[in-house]
Amino acid sequence: MIARILLVAVLALVVATPAESRSVNKRQKHQAARIDHGEANGRLSPQEADRLRGQEAGIASEEKAMRDAHGGHLTTSERHLLNKSARMEGFLVFDYEHRSQEAVDRLASWIRGGKLRYREEFLDGLDQAPGAIAALYRGENLGKRLIRVDRG
Repeated sequence: MIARILLVAVLALVVATPAESRSVNKRQKHQAARIDHGEANGRLSPQEADRLRGQEAGIASEEKAMRDAHGGHLTTSERHLLNKSARMEGFLVFDYEHRSQEAVDRLASWIRGGKLRYREEFLDGLDQAPGAIAALYRGENLGKRLIRVDRG
């Protein structure tokens, strides 16, 4: 008899906790673990980790506002938005400055392996500069245009 009462009580608690809440909480815990792991292994700088934690705090604030607007519940579209964390963000190269050597090494290996190619165009003499610049503005260049100046 006591076992049945306990079973009913446990089932009542599981049913009382909405599935939407568990899935959103699971996403939040997963993101927090990913940020901590990235910071611990050096893939994220402390500044990146702080920025991501701030974004997570913003998402939690949005969730609270959504729940307040619907009597403590989330609509299907709100739950989907929170779980997918839909956002668009710019890329700042300085956010990844701590990984610059990794980028140089990877790019160099791609160039050596032929996966990445580049073009260079050399023009001889400083007198070529005005025409070279005008051609740049007309979009006639491909790759890097260099002017070789005689030191003599």
